[in-house]
Amino acid sequence: MSKARNSLGGRLALLGPAELSKTQKQLYDRMGSTMIAWAKRSGFQGADEAGHLIGPFNPLLYSPASTEGWLSFTQAEEKNGTLSERERCVVSLSVGSVWKAVYELYAQSALAREAGISEEAIAALIAGKGSDDLTDKENIAQRFTRQLIATHVVDDTLTARPATHLAIRGWLIFVTSQAVT
Repeated sequence: MSKARNSLGGRLALLGPAELSKTQKQLYDRMGSTMIAWAKRSGFQGADEAGHLIGPFNPLLYSPASTEGWLSFTQAEEKNGTLSERERCVVSLSVGSVWKAVYELYAQSALAREAGISEEAIAALIAGKGSDDLTDKENIAQRFTRQLIATHVVDDTLTARPATHLAIRGWLIFVTSQAVT
């Protein structure tokens, strides 16, 4: 692995706009007008001052063809998925908590605040717990996600609950998309 210019790119070197191939530049432009603009509106940083994409965005530039497919998948899931915005935040914070993914927790905390999740509930999710400030369905999402990501097994008592059956397909699709990033 190459050395990153700073810790914002993880293990991969941050790719600067001047270093990109034509295909990477097209992807960079697409991501800049969609994901990076969305990040800024949502209260977290997706690029540094020099225009390098940071966090999970930088690695996406390394494989433009795969990233285009992944972007289409995530956009379709967001548009057609069964999860509410709050449930999406719960799932994302739960994945980040298991993986101790600092950037994910930083970015998803901003999104959770925007979705109306309390600071207490955000802190609980980061600590790997549910919260009285979350709905029953959101707490089920936290438990389901945590079990699936941490142990790869969801216990029968959780999957037997009717509320779990109503959203399990949406959670599996969204958890899978979060696990890829």
